[in-house]
Amino acid sequence: MSLVLVGIAADSQNASNCPPIFEDGRFEYIPIPEQYETTETATYASEGHDDHLSYVVYDGEETASFDDIRIHHDPNFDALTFGDPGKSRSKLLTLAHDDVVGFYSGLTPPRQKRPKHRYLIGYFVVDRVVDFNSLDEEQILAEVERNRQNAHIKRYLSSMDRSHLEDLVIVQGKRPGGLLDNAVKLSGGRPDASNYYFETEWLDAWKPSTEYLGGIKPVITADIGKADFIESLEHVAGMDK
Repeated sequence: MSLVLVGIAADSQNASNCPPIFEDGRFEYIPIPEQYETTETATYASEGHDDHLSYVVYDGEETASFDDIRIHHDPNFDALTFGDPGKSRSKLLTLAHDDVVGFYSGLTPPRQKRPKHRYLIGYFVVDRVVDFNSLDEEQILAEVERNRQNAHIKRYLSSMDRSHLEDLVIVQGKRPGGLLDNAVKLSGGRPDASNYYFETEWLDAWKPSTEYLGGIKPVITADIGKADFIESLEHVAGMDK
C-alpha cells in the first residue's frame, strides 16, 4: 500500500499570486492555465479565480484577460481524475487499487507573498491506473471515452492530436477523498531554510521519501496505506474522517 503526493495548482511560475488560504483554513484551489486547445469551457473568470489573481501566464506572456484563459482542471476533484505524461508518471505507475494519491499546493494569505507554506488540499483513493503507452487501439478509444472529464483527454478531444496521449497516465479515483474543506499545513520544518520542509509530525506519521517540499514541488512517496493515511489526517491535522 502506498501514497503518492503530487504538487499542483497555480503558483508564482504561472500566476501573480499563490492561491489564497484564509484565517479559518478555507482556501481556493486555482488550477494552472491551459496552454493547449481543449474542450474545457471553464475560465478563470467563470470560476471566480480572477478575484484572487492579478494575472496569469499564458503562451509566455502575463495577461489579465481572465474571460479568455481556460483552466487546466487537473486534478478534477469532482470527477476524481488526475493525469500526467511527465513529472509524476513513473510514481503514478506504482499505484494500485486502494492506494492513495494526494495533492499539495503552495498557499499564502490573500494577495500576499508571505508567509507561504505547502498544504495538502485534496486526495482520493485509487480505483484504477491507466497507462496509455500500454494500450492497443481499441483500448485507447475505450479509455478516451471513459475519461472524458480528464484535462489531458480534453486536450486530445479538441485536437485529436495523439501526442497528447503519449506517456499519459491517468489515475481514476474513488471515495473517500476529494477537495478538502480546509487545507492541511504540511511545511514548517527547518523554519530558517529558504525552501519548504515537512513538519516533524508528518515525517513521523508518513515517513515520506523526502522531507523536502520545494522550491519546485517534488513528487513524494510514502509507504502508508489508505486507513493509516486517513487516520493521520484525523490525529495530526484534527480533521474529521
